Amino acid sequence: MIGRIAALALATALIPAPAGAKVAVTQACSENVAPVATAPLTTIRDGKIWGRIELRRDTCHQYWAYLKLNSPITSSSSRATAVLVYWEDGVQRPGFTCNSPGGNGYITVDQTSCRTGKISWTLIDAFMATGHYDILPEGGAWTGIATGRTERAPGDI
Repeated sequence: MIGRIAALALATALIPAPAGAKVAVTQACSENVAPVATAPLTTIRDGKIWGRIELRRDTCHQYWAYLKLNSPITSSSSRATAVLVYWEDGVQRPGFTCNSPGGNGYITVDQTSCRTGKISWTLIDAFMATGHYDILPEGGAWTGIATGRTERAPGDI
């Protein structure tokens, strides 16, 4: 049965539309929209601004976090990432980093920006973007030296 349905769907797709017929066009989601919220990425020690974190939304109401540094990372013992935090049914979820599926990876040597994967606003109460710049001391664990976070924004805007 499934094979017949697939064959019918393929055959139907190959039949050209009659002249003058209106054909549905799927519109791509544009990312050319102003950020929902922005905040500086500042050093923890002295408040120097190292970049900005943005909560972004496309025209299909999919949200993501974007981090832009003022200058490229120069050391292999440094990295930075954006985190898309969200609330579902009133509960804060862990969120997604640039290194999560759909993201383009941590900001590392010679890079200045990264983005997380997108999440649709459906069933999401709110979103927030955070950014982190971390260093790895010799023999130590990743330690944050700069951070930033946007205001929390409702998911249905």
